[in-house]
Amino acid sequence: MARAMVGLLLALTLAGCQVPGATDRLSRLHPPPDPTDGLASIPPCPSGVVAELNTGVRVAFAGAVAKHPETCLRRINGQTYHYFLGFWGDGTFAGGSPAERAAIRRVLVGPVGTAATAPLAGAGPLALWHSVTFIHVGDPTLTLDGVPHATLLLRVERHTDAGRGVHTDTLWWLDRATLIPLQREEVVPMAHGSEHQLAWRVSALTAAE
Repeated sequence: MARAMVGLLLALTLAGCQVPGATDRLSRLHPPPDPTDGLASIPPCPSGVVAELNTGVRVAFAGAVAKHPETCLRRINGQTYHYFLGFWGDGTFAGGSPAERAAIRRVLVGPVGTAATAPLAGAGPLALWHSVTFIHVGDPTLTLDGVPHATLLLRVERHTDAGRGVHTDTLWWLDRATLIPLQREEVVPMAHGSEHQLAWRVSALTAAE
């Protein structure tokens, strides 16, 4: 009985010696990782905005194609180009395959690490690229002209057929509020690994006149 009482008193003493707030301080020093989600919803095509690129090119975002709300219009040097959700395509986007569109949507609304692969629309036997993989890599903040922009970093991997196994990678920084592409880098294979080469970057965003 005496031994049990001593054990109980020792336990109470040690509990009383704990420093108040120590757990809180440890939590601040080692906070749990914040969950990073995809977009809550996919925004409509941007309109009335002009992006000035570091290359000197001015890109005007002009809303969506009539009856095709996910195909966005860009105007450059008097020419109009079409891109799915504002970034995907070669400028003459004709809708893509349903699998291609579904893969892009899934990755944009999925958390970091979400990936989806789809066959490329119109890829015949002689085409270089046969499929594409979209990966939600992260959500960094990109500062343009002193203004921070929350972005969704997307990695796009184009693949040849399985027999050759060659692929090319592109990184896109997409503005989370509008999906305006703010920066693009090419990932170039090198002898020592890979190298990121800046293709272009938005220097400033202004309202269209």
